[in-house]
This record gives sequence, C-alpha cells and structure tokens, in this order.
Amino acid sequence: MADSPDTTKDPNSESERLRMAVQDLGILGEIVAEIGTQRRVDQINRLILGICVRHFNVEQGVIHLLDPTDPQDMLRTGIRVRSQGQETAYQESLRYRLGMSLTGWMLLHQEAIVSNDLPNDSRFAGSIKDMPNVKSLLAAPLKVRRRLLGTLSLFNKRDDRLLGESDRRLLDIIAMQAAQVIENARLYEMEEDLRAARSIQQGLLPRAQPKIAGVDVHGLALPAHEVGGDLFDWARLPGGRLGCVVADVSGKGMPAALLAAHLQALFKSQAVTGASPAQAVDAVNAMLRTTLDYDRFVTLFCMAVDPAQNTLTYVNAGHNPPLLWRADGTMDALPEAGMLISPISSKPYVEHTVPFGPGDVIVIYSDGVTEAESASGEQWGRASLEAAIGDGPRNTATEVAERIRRRLVTFVAGHRQSDDITLVIVRNSG
Repeated sequence: MADSPDTTKDPNSESERLRMAVQDLGILGEIVAEIGTQRRVDQINRLILGICVRHFNVEQGVIHLLDPTDPQDMLRTGIRVRSQGQETAYQESLRYRLGMSLTGWMLLHQEAIVSNDLPNDSRFAGSIKDMPNVKSLLAAPLKVRRRLLGTLSLFNKRDDRLLGESDRRLLDIIAMQAAQVIENARLYEMEEDLRAARSIQQGLLPRAQPKIAGVDVHGLALPAHEVGGDLFDWARLPGGRLGCVVADVSGKGMPAALLAAHLQALFKSQAVTGASPAQAVDAVNAMLRTTLDYDRFVTLFCMAVDPAQNTLTYVNAGHNPPLLWRADGTMDALPEAGMLISPISSKPYVEHTVPFGPGDVIVIYSDGVTEAESASGEQWGRASLEAAIGDGPRNTATEVAERIRRRLVTFVAGHRQSDDITLVIVRNSG
C-alpha cells in the first residue's frame, strides 16, 4: 500500500527537508541522552515511548518484548504510553500466529511498516478485527544482530499530516538504537538477579563447621557460574552423631540451583526426625521423583558418623566414591553405590556401615574436582586428588581441604572452571 503525501507541507521543498532532518536529529539526540543513563528495561521502554508518542504526535505507543524464557516465544507487553501522559505498565501476554495478525506480520517480515488506513490495508486484511479503533499505524522491529527482541508500535496520528516514508525510516533508526540499549539493560538485570541468587545460595551453605565431640570437619563449594547445582550440609543427629550430605544436581545455572536448594531443605527436614541415611534418601527420592523432569537427576552421598562407636554409615546414590584414608596410611574408595535420584529410581536405598576410627579421614567430592581441566585440556583426575590428600590422618580437616584446594588451583592455573567444585572432609579426631 503506497504512502500518501503530507497534506499540510510540501515534503519535497528544501526547507521542509531541512526542518525534518533537524527534527530527526533532535529526537535521536533526546533518546540517546534520556536512555543512556538508565539500567532498567521498564524505565527505558517508558522513556522511548514517551518521546516517540510526543514526536510523532500519535495517540499511544506500545513495546512488546519477546519473553526469552518462554519456549513458544510469548510476547510480553513491557509498557504502553498514551498521548495524554498516562502510562500503564502491565504484563499482559499476547500469543501470535505468524501471518494472521498484525504482530505476526511484524515478526514474520521483521521490517518497519507504515499504514494510514489500517482497516483497509490489504497486508492485514481480516487480521485486525480485534483492533477496531486503530486507524493508522507506524511500527518497527526491535532487533539486535538480526535477532528479534520485540516490536515498537505507534497508533493513530493525532493531526492531519499523514505518516510517511520519512517517519518509517526514522522509527526504524530509533528501534535499532533502542533494541541495543534494551538488550544491554536485560543483560544487566539478569546479572543482578544472578548476583542476588548467588548471595542467597551462599547463605544457604553452612556458615560454620559443626562442633561435635570427636569429629573434625571442613567443607567448601565453588560454583562454576554465578549459581550452581552442588550442595553440602551437615546436621546434628541424636546420640552425638554427625549427619552430612553432598549432592550434585544435573545441569547448571538457576534451574540447578533452585533444585539444589529444594533438595537441601528436604534433607534438613529428614535430619530433624533423626532418620538414618537410607531412610532420609528414600524419603527425598520419593518426594523428588514426582517433580523431577526426565532430563534431570541428582547424585548424592549421605552419611552419619558416630564417633562414640567409631562407625560411618552411608548411602551412595550414584555419586563419586568418597576416599577413606585410614590412620594406618591405607586408602580405599567406598565402593557400594546405588541408583542416582531420578524420576525412574524407585527401589529402596541400602545403607552400609564401615569402621571409622580415630585418625580416619573421609574425603567426599563432586566430579568438578577430579574433572577440573588445565589450559591444555588435561583433567586433574583421582590420582592427583589422592596425592593431594597427603598425610590426611595427621592433618586437620581444614588442612586437608586447603592442601587439595591449593593443588587444584595450581593445576588449572587460571583456566576457566567448567563445573561446580564441592569438597567435604570429615576426620575422626578422637
């Protein structure tokens, strides 16, 4: 559909072209000045629309942003601004079908459009019956490096001048600049959220080592990203025993961290009841089985140390076999391991009890420890972990943990960590 010429001014005159060019530069400069210092997406959207509604003299404008978390690419309305100065922010959802709606047309063609007679525009025939009050439209896609973020749309010109090609080009330029700023603001908000999540997750880890007679402990967790899926925790159990769980949730980032926090809460609830390791793992597995997605699983090691009886009772649900260093200098990996926790694991877990006398040390670790890589791609491996333990029986748990950490840091030599690292040392100090 061809654009109609302006009716009030001759767009071909040199003075009019110069006036419009100055106006265009003015709005671009205003947008850069206004949004350059903003960090929040809703603030940026509100400023962009306010300037556009005023400059193009339209009744209202709206920015729709694609929701990056929705697998069906649901559009979220970020902000709507009306010419009377009222601003309405809301989270209305708008699903679209390509080629059958105005928004769908924009998403399909990804180019700026202008229409001064929308009800009779052949490009949108039959697709705007839900928008009877929209007579004219000026819209542009919000794109960053050919990736669509959403749309910027202006509705209903309020004066006699028709929208033209120069308006379409200008809005397209505005949309290109706005898209990059919006993308940067989105990334900033995501980083803020991740930093807050990391702080919360770190706060869920034990703040201090438990003080139980005859037991010396130390634990550390180093997430590969802002948040991670590894966890460890301890609990005081009846009879002066120490309870401990180390777990590794599949995946990375926020989903794994949320599941890890849920898992930790479930184990705390079992510790309160004084459940044995097998009872605790069975209960947690039963609760998680109904909520875990089929591509999710958890490996964990749960144990109870009894310094009075010099025993260690444990359940291994698919986790790396912990290393048990005896006071006499011999070392073994605890061999028995059951099924990892997943939607398909339904058999009861079996616990095992082994001697754990004075000077004995158990080292529990996640695969991020043994699979840590150097710059050349070489993995640290279990042999390196065993060598790093050193004279475990003659060192405190903290000394053992610190020796392992130093050796590991030296090996990776600043190479980017690809997986969460969790390490728990428990020593019978009786």
